[in-house]
This record gives sequence, structure tokens and C-alpha cells, in this order.
Amino acid sequence: MNQREPSPTELLKHARFLRREALTCGKAGAYLAAALMAGAAMEAVLLATVLESTEQGVREAGWWPRSGDKGGLVRASPRRWSLANLIDCAWLAGWLDAFEIDEIDLENEAQVLRGLRNLVAHPLLYVSDPMTPYVFDRREFRDVMVRLKLVFDATAVARKDRAVPPPVAPRETVIGSTSRRRGER
Repeated sequence: MNQREPSPTELLKHARFLRREALTCGKAGAYLAAALMAGAAMEAVLLATVLESTEQGVREAGWWPRSGDKGGLVRASPRRWSLANLIDCAWLAGWLDAFEIDEIDLENEAQVLRGLRNLVAHPLLYVSDPMTPYVFDRREFRDVMVRLKLVFDATAVARKDRAVPPPVAPRETVIGSTSRRRGER
């Protein structure tokens, strides 16, 4: 089946949707589901940020991640990268350094969130982990959402610093006799 390639703007929109889903899951007490949604949101926002830079731009800037097993560059297109590859690219690009001044190692925090996502998404990892039965509680959920917010903030700064055009403004709709943007009252 041929699927069309989503644009970075569509991926950003999806990342925001997944972030809202993570919050909804957390508010309902479904903390493992929230971790999965938060990890997916982080992957979407990092991929969107990488794709806005273009493959050629990422290669030329030296941000292309290395393969863990042989040390060579990852061969696949960014659209096929793992979350670990996306985090490595973001770290190489310096996007995650924006919060180093607050003594937060955002690359490490992103890896922690990736690990939690993997723990939930891969049953073999979850069942065989020595930390199991691991209680993923409200406090852990708040930590996950803080990590996710920092990644969203860092990638927003990166996109702004590169002067990447913002997503298309909402369409104007005519309501009565006045023109308003969608979402305005």
C-alpha cells in the first residue's frame, strides 16, 4: 500500500494531538498509556523538526546520527529512524542544549522518556524488567509530562532559531458579517 508522506506541519499537529492524549490518559489514571502517548508525541515532534531541516541540511550540518553497532552513519532516511536516532540527531544539532543552563540534561531526559515508552510498548521488556512490577504512578506521570514539555519547548526554539516558517495560520471563516479566525470568539 502506498502511503503519502506527511509534512512536518502535519507531524507537529499530530505531536500536539498525542501530547493532549497523554494528558487525557494521565488524568484518567492510565499512566502507562500516558507514557506511551508521551513517547509517541516526542517522536513526532523530533521527526517534524528534523524534516524541516531537510535530509541534505541535516547531513551537511553533521547532525546525521551514527549507527550503534559499527559507528558508521545511519543509512535510512530520517522518516525511518528510530526514536533513539531522532534524539541523537537533536543532540548533535544542539536543539536539546537550550536547557543546559538550568542544569537539566535534556538529552538524558529524552532518553529516559524513550526508555519508558519502550518499556510499555514492548511486552517482553516490560515483563522481563527487574523493576517489574513497576508502579507507574501520578508522580512519574508528572515527570514524564515535564520531560515532554521540555522537548517540545526545545524543538520550538530550534525551529524558531532556524527561521523555519511557522505552520500555516488558521483559515479565516466568515461568521455573520464579520470575518474571524477559527478558534477566535
